[in-house]
Amino acid sequence: VGVAGLLVLVFLVTAIARRFARPLMGLTQTAAAIEEGRFRETMLGDLPEHRDEVGELARSFRKMAREIKTREQNLAELNQNLERTVTQRTAELTTRAGELERLTRQSEERAVLESSLSALNSSLRGNLTVAQVAEKGLAGAIEFLGAPVGALFVVGADSAFHRLAAHAYP
Repeated sequence: VGVAGLLVLVFLVTAIARRFARPLMGLTQTAAAIEEGRFRETMLGDLPEHRDEVGELARSFRKMAREIKTREQNLAELNQNLERTVTQRTAELTTRAGELERLTRQSEERAVLESSLSALNSSLRGNLTVAQVAEKGLAGAIEFLGAPVGALFVVGADSAFHRLAAHAYP
């Protein structure tokens, strides 16, 4: 009788343990599937319909999985929007950088021109003859242009060209 009672007791404990262990193993597998991103609601089987703690836990798992999926979708949309925004901003910045480079070049060219004109203006001060004005003007133009030689001719009353100034670097 004692052995029979012990066998019945072992059988009952095993049946009860299996009854509680199976749903918990299913929830463990579901948790692993959620972690790996391969969750499907059918994995829970009929656990969410149970009216006990295991059913409550299964319903929480299902709700959590749905929220994770929704958040991942929202995150993917935000990522796409961010990529579009970055592309647009990059294009705008590239355009602005080109404009700034063009304006910088124009500003530098204008500064060089103004500096050369100022130097030419300084060299032409005082009482100068026409030949001196021609020589200094030609020297300033050659320096500005970076040319190694140059000459200035004037058409005379006889319709012939007359050299008024000439300049060459040695």
